[in-house]
Amino acid sequence: MLNRSQIKDIIIEIKDKKLSLEQLSGLFSNFETVVIACGPSLKKENFPYIKKFCEDKLVICIKQSKLYMDELCDIHINNFCNYQNYSNSRDSISCLAWWDNHQKLAHPESFSSADFLFKINTTNTISSLSSVLNQDGFDNMVAINNDDRIFKGPGIMYECVFPLINLLGSKKITIFGWDIGNNKNSINHFYDKDGETDSKIKYKAGSYIGETDLILQAIPKFSKFFNKRGIFFDIVSDINPLKSGQTFNKITFEKWRSSNEK
Repeated sequence: MLNRSQIKDIIIEIKDKKLSLEQLSGLFSNFETVVIACGPSLKKENFPYIKKFCEDKLVICIKQSKLYMDELCDIHINNFCNYQNYSNSRDSISCLAWWDNHQKLAHPESFSSADFLFKINTTNTISSLSSVLNQDGFDNMVAINNDDRIFKGPGIMYECVFPLINLLGSKKITIFGWDIGNNKNSINHFYDKDGETDSKIKYKAGSYIGETDLILQAIPKFSKFFNKRGIFFDIVSDINPLKSGQTFNKITFEKWRSSNEK
């Protein structure tokens, strides 16, 4: 069975050789992937169980979830919503999503320390899927080209995480803490009562009004896209409003924990 040291060896090789995004295609096809978001359903007491589960899997951390995953974070994805500065270790890949040249001036350290930059084209949005009527057109929306063809959300999951998963080649994905939101400009995260973490966050932001509906409207297209490629997801969340289907299987944390303790 593939193990954590093999994952870290691959990560170090990617960084040492300065591989391009295109050269990462299919590189993690033999691994399961775990994505850890920052939604309020993710409790800090859950992390010991999650860490044990992650020992032989590729781990993608979104924003502040990296702070709670210690050395297990393999790929970290950050942007300038709820932004804070992070250290970047030799065996962890840093991905930064950005959309405004003023961000380069305000935070040059984030750009210089990032291994990969995702430029978001704010004039094109994944939520406008009603105009995308064919599979080939949607393929272009999920492609990673490291230029203005990276489509704007709603949310970093659509902008970066899903395209990256498609690129890396993993077929089995488990996502923790992707709660989507409540359509009311929610700013809730699992770490909200952690004063030390919260004090380092700049530009605090949550989901905007109506974002939940946009995300749910995009799900059928993503479901078709991933199902065609044999990529399947377990969404571990007690409050995510997504209806379970063949591609996205939603389960509560307790049900997930019980099934993994057998």
